[in-house]
Amino acid sequence: MFAMTVPLKEKTMNNLSTIVTDRVLSCIAENSVDKNKYVSAKTHYEILMERKRYNLFQLKLGIGRKNQIRVHLNSLEHLIARDSIYNAKTNPFERFCLYATALEFFHTVIKEKMYFEIQEP
Repeated sequence: MFAMTVPLKEKTMNNLSTIVTDRVLSCIAENSVDKNKYVSAKTHYEILMERKRYNLFQLKLGIGRKNQIRVHLNSLEHLIARDSIYNAKTNPFERFCLYATALEFFHTVIKEKMYFEIQEP
């Protein structure tokens, strides 16, 4: 999401938690998944693809706190590839492997809900 002016950027950033109504993220995480573990906070996940060293997750945030996905995946013993904060050991794509794939928000200028979706890079 980009703002065209500095005042609009500031207004958007100051109200991001109230204007974003939905978001979906995807990530590549290390290790295999113990599907019996439960994340108690509001991060919903689905495993889209499982491989020997990595899994592709689709994640949806309920609350959206800072580092929520990192914390929850770490509690499941899965680190986002190239996550230096949690000491991930791999870097398969030479970049941090967490991507926003869908975003829905209320546009503060035109007063409409907008939805954008992209494929994982």
